[in-house]
Amino acid sequence: MSIRSILRWIALTITSCTFAVVLSTCGGGKKGSVVQGLSPGFSVESKTSPEGLPAVEGLPAVEGLPAEAGLDYPESDSLDDALAELAAYPCPEGVDSALWAELKDALTSQLESRFSNRDSLSAHSRLESRDSRFGGKIVSTPPTGDENRVTDLAITDNGDGTYTLSWHYRNLGDYDQNGEVGIADITPIAMHYGESYDIADVNCLLAVIDGSGNGVVDIADITPIAMCYGVECAGYAVESSETTEGIYNELGYTDLEFVAGDGRKRFSPAMSLTVGNWIRVVPIDSAQGHGVPSDPVEVQSLGSWHITTVDSVGNVGWYSSIAVIDNSPAISYYDIDNGDLKYVRANDDMGSSWESPVTVDYAGNVGRFTCLKTVNGRPAISYRDRGNQILKYVRAGNSTGSTWETPIVVDNSGNVGQYTHLAVVNGNPAISYYSQIEYDLRYVRANDADGTTWGAPVTVDSDGLVGAWTCLAVISGFPAISYIDGGYTTYARAVDADGYNWGSSVTVYGDAQGHATSLAIVNGFPAISSYDSTNDDLLYIRADDAEGSNWGTPVVVDSVGSVGKYASLKVVNGNPAISYWDEANLDLKFAWAADPNGDSWNTPQTVDADGSFGTHSSLSVVLDSPAISYYDNTNDDLKYAIYY
Repeated sequence: MSIRSILRWIALTITSCTFAVVLSTCGGGKKGSVVQGLSPGFSVESKTSPEGLPAVEGLPAVEGLPAEAGLDYPESDSLDDALAELAAYPCPEGVDSALWAELKDALTSQLESRFSNRDSLSAHSRLESRDSRFGGKIVSTPPTGDENRVTDLAITDNGDGTYTLSWHYRNLGDYDQNGEVGIADITPIAMHYGESYDIADVNCLLAVIDGSGNGVVDIADITPIAMCYGVECAGYAVESSETTEGIYNELGYTDLEFVAGDGRKRFSPAMSLTVGNWIRVVPIDSAQGHGVPSDPVEVQSLGSWHITTVDSVGNVGWYSSIAVIDNSPAISYYDIDNGDLKYVRANDDMGSSWESPVTVDYAGNVGRFTCLKTVNGRPAISYRDRGNQILKYVRAGNSTGSTWETPIVVDNSGNVGQYTHLAVVNGNPAISYYSQIEYDLRYVRANDADGTTWGAPVTVDSDGLVGAWTCLAVISGFPAISYIDGGYTTYARAVDADGYNWGSSVTVYGDAQGHATSLAIVNGFPAISSYDSTNDDLLYIRADDAEGSNWGTPVVVDSVGSVGKYASLKVVNGNPAISYWDEANLDLKFAWAADPNGDSWNTPQTVDADGSFGTHSSLSVVLDSPAISYYDNTNDDLKYAIYY
């Protein structure tokens, strides 16, 4: 049976849809059917070849071409046609005409030199000279060579039976990333000529255009266009094998048109895979010719959620805050029955068992709005003293939190201390919080690394009813806070490293729908999770810059029922993740992004159900796994869940 016949029988089962697509190779060198909507979340079942058919290990070599070149290469333009197209190509708006002429002359010269004799051909592409047996045609091929090998293939278990694959597009010389190296690729050079970048940032846009790899966009970047002229990548095949060196069977195909990203384009399809198998991706041209495969990655299941009741004595667990303390997970929380601030730490680094809880503060009604962090090597907690309506701070007497020092009053100016959030700012602890007496957002920073004494509170925003649901983080060296301004999700960042002075606030989400904000740095830029109280949805918004001056369009992470209260945002294994409450079903839920920016999200997981669970949730990362502290409303207990 021919390879072409075999390819006709490779079936794809789309689990997110109710139909199957069969890959086939059509006549005339055209590409067969592609899976529609493959990115960001296509879903296929892992399959071997149909019964009775041999597994496809690789396509046979075409005479005169390397083995991985594939079948039925289409003939493209001749050199004369290419040069005529280049000569007629107009100067882009805003580009200096002299520079444009220089770039066109350089590419003309290199194309003529490259295709004037066959001996000049390299392994970058199989392009034939005008006097070759191909009749003066330029023959397109898929990307080959180490410079086009995908080196960052990663597989993430979504926890719902599917896995998200991620990798970046590589096709040397394809600077506009349209799938083919051609005349149009001189335009990005002209548009960014002379610009430099951090050479370690291999996936930024300038790194794509800098084909020479010298750290700057210049005339040297013309050479890769000539070297690889006509090389085409229509998409990538996903292949699977039971062993690293075994036979690889094709599982699915993702088209180049579905890639995303402002820099180097990125694929992030989701599909069903077999645990223990090895996966690789291979660039394919429009004739189903296969290029250089990536290194294989093993499919490993992250596991399932493991739930532990941490404290069940009385009604406990409100306002929980989880952090890793001295290599083990620990939780601060409120004892509702006794009106006390409590703290508990696990006996191991995973949180399989827990020590006896410690009462940290019991003077009156204390312990609401807790936030637990490590401060100068010891656990520390910010919280509200409801009885006295003040903001308090306490730090442990040792690294584990088995003993605690005397609590410190940080702000006693009136009805203050709601929605506290603790962080270390320029070496000293600092707290963002809400003042109910003035209805404003406040910030205060300690005078020393331990938090023994504190400076005067700073009013960050006082325009209207502002400051609820605060979350404090250090963004590009300066403290920043997400919060609610009359229902609007809002962001403010200081103009100095200590937070003594603050810039104008930025409305992140324009409709009056924000609630329960959580702020984190996601792939270098600030990002916020928020509850849309009008539509009862969980939202995620990431800034367009490192400072948070401008923000992107909100992404709806979950919209099934009433979801998103008590949201907690963290970065888990490189991708943003959120724990939150499903109010409609009274469940604790967890959502994990399919990419490092959070542009797309996997199907949310239900962590704890069959009761009323999930309020007062707090998300952390424990041994590279997501871990959540939360309140069990059914049993009035503090609980802990970790995914492994």
